[in-house]
Amino acid sequence: MRVVKKPISAKMTEKSPPRPGRIGGRNRFRPEEGGNVISRALAFAIVVTVAALIPAACSTTYQVSTESELQRAVDSAVNGDQIVLEPGHYSGGINISRSITLQGREGAVIDARNCQFGLALHANGSRISGITIENTSGAGAEIAASGCVISNCQVTDGHWGIAVYGDGNLIAENRISRNSDGIVLREAHKNQILDNQIDENSRWDSDCGVVLIRSHQNTVKGNNLSDDGNCAIALRSSRDNMVSQNRAVASRWYGIYLTGHSDENMLLDNVVQANRVAGICLEESRDNTLQGNAIGGNGRGVLVTCDSYRNSIDDNRISESLRGIHLAFRSSRNRITNNTITENEFGVYLDLSSSANLVVGNNLYDNVYNAFDSGHGNAWDDGQKGNRYGDLGEVYHISGGLSKDRFPSA
Repeated sequence: MRVVKKPISAKMTEKSPPRPGRIGGRNRFRPEEGGNVISRALAFAIVVTVAALIPAACSTTYQVSTESELQRAVDSAVNGDQIVLEPGHYSGGINISRSITLQGREGAVIDARNCQFGLALHANGSRISGITIENTSGAGAEIAASGCVISNCQVTDGHWGIAVYGDGNLIAENRISRNSDGIVLREAHKNQILDNQIDENSRWDSDCGVVLIRSHQNTVKGNNLSDDGNCAIALRSSRDNMVSQNRAVASRWYGIYLTGHSDENMLLDNVVQANRVAGICLEESRDNTLQGNAIGGNGRGVLVTCDSYRNSIDDNRISESLRGIHLAFRSSRNRITNNTITENEFGVYLDLSSSANLVVGNNLYDNVYNAFDSGHGNAWDDGQKGNRYGDLGEVYHISGGLSKDRFPSA
């Protein structure tokens, strides 16, 4: 094991003494203050001299190439140190209890060999980068701290790829595949999940690419998720999260799934395609915003169900599904506005138990049936404008019930 010590640079800045002010052309400095100035100068000189006698703090870099060296380095490291893993295979079950950086060179692999975890971070501010972690019975990497970073790693063949239990962590630019669940946040808040490749996480029946459980104010952005079991992204009892600019493709059930009172979340500018049941599903969830999403080739484009209400579905492009937007099972007071809904069997479908929903300003064309409403009290215009239909009539009667759009347009 090679050990390199590096000084941590520290700068001492001296504030310039204030220039004497002048009032009415006379200097405010009084001769009797001269002794105080000399005393301050002498004190500053003593501080500088003492500081010069104190040795500079050092960080240590450990370069390791064997399992025993890695364990010794982890045991010896203190806050601010770095451990560099040379190419090779290392055993898992490594606990990081200090704020250090663990950096892998290309070909550095932690093979957990069915241990509970590969790496566990228990110190705030720890950083992991450039390592392949594989073959765990639990999590490839576990974060039970705050302010940690995991980046440019590959995490494969575990029960969970990365499990997060702390706040304010960053998980960025990793490849996470062939786990049961890719990334799991449990009661973890204000974390960022950015620009990861998350695919083929489908080893068990309940798998998902990213799962948030009772986790709030997180950002899930720019990730590429495909073939991830039941859901690409799932929020369970989680609120006030931002889910944006992700690609959620080819899950067994849903591309993005909100359930269990997942409220006040923002789903913006995602591409959601080829998911069997629905592109986006809201279940028992309220006050969410779906905007700017491209949703195509799913069983249903957007499914709102099971007492979901006051959700806004605005300015999305929804196509090539059995039902573009489907409101079911007591979904009420939702707003469906300004969407472009084309080439579906049904454009907008409101079933028997849906009520008090507003559908206005949408472009509905080239669907087999542009609109269907068997619910009650739903409005298809706001008293001034309605929706635009490819098969326009003077007053547009919505099939399925008594609803009508009084202000349709071409």
